[in-house]
Formats: sequence, C-alpha cells, structure tokens
Amino acid sequence: MKIANEFSNQKCKRRVLGACMLAALCLTSGAATAEIHKWIDADGKVQFGDRPPADQKTETIATPKSPPPPANNQGSAAIKARQYLDDSKAEETKRKEAAAEAAKQKKALSAQCGQLKADLATLEMGGRITAPSVNGEPHFLSSEEIDAKRIEVRKLVKERCS
Repeated sequence: MKIANEFSNQKCKRRVLGACMLAALCLTSGAATAEIHKWIDADGKVQFGDRPPADQKTETIATPKSPPPPANNQGSAAIKARQYLDDSKAEETKRKEAAAEAAKQKKALSAQCGQLKADLATLEMGGRITAPSVNGEPHFLSSEEIDAKRIEVRKLVKERCS
C-alpha cells in the first residue's frame, strides 16, 4: 500500500514537472515558434521535446504565438527628441519675436508719450499757439481752443504715459 502511494506521488510530481517544463518551453522565444511534441516512453513516463522519437507515437502540442517584438524604441525616441528640439526652437523663436515686437511697441509708445508731454508743456506755457488749418496755413488758436486742446492732451498723457 505504501509503495502504491509513493508511486502515485511520483506520478503526480512528474506531471507537475512536465507541465512546468512545457510552460518553460512555451515562454522561451525559440520554443514559441517550434513544435512541441508529447509522448509516453517505454517506462510509461510522459516526455516532451522539440523532435519526436522515431519509434513512438507523439502528440503535437499547440504553442501560443509569441508576441511581436517591441518596436525599435530608439528610432521613435530619436524622432520624439528631434520633434521636441524643433518645437523648443520654434517656441523660442516665437518668444524672441514677441519680445522684439513688444520692445518696438514700447519704444513707439515712449516716443509718442514724449511728444504728448512736449505738446502739453507748450499748451501750459501760454502765449499764442498756432495749428495748421484745413488748407495747411497756420491758424492761431483761441483761448477756448487752447483750453480744450490742453484737456485733450492731459487725458492722452494720463492714458498713454502711465
């Protein structure tokens, strides 16, 4: 009875070992593409192999197909890095252009502000002030026109020079 029990345990161990070997063979890349054969040898043991024995009846075991190899990430990484570099350069160029445009506008606003302040100083000094008329000839402004012009220029100085 003890011998039969030990035989049963060994048989179970062999089956587990055979299943483990089958799994190991299926997981290796070379075995994933090869045929796996299963047979029972003369001692009644289950055997596995990639080449069937000539004198035994074998069963071919379907193996799972191996997944395709991963894409060459170096190429895609290089492409992504190049794209990132190009995007960074384009972004930097846009920033520089925007900064140059902002500096140009600031310079123009500064010049305009300087002219407005000079005009306001002239209006506040008093005296006779001339402005070109419709036909291009000088026209002397009245006190009311000077006051209206002074208010207008003060408003512009407050808006544009602050």
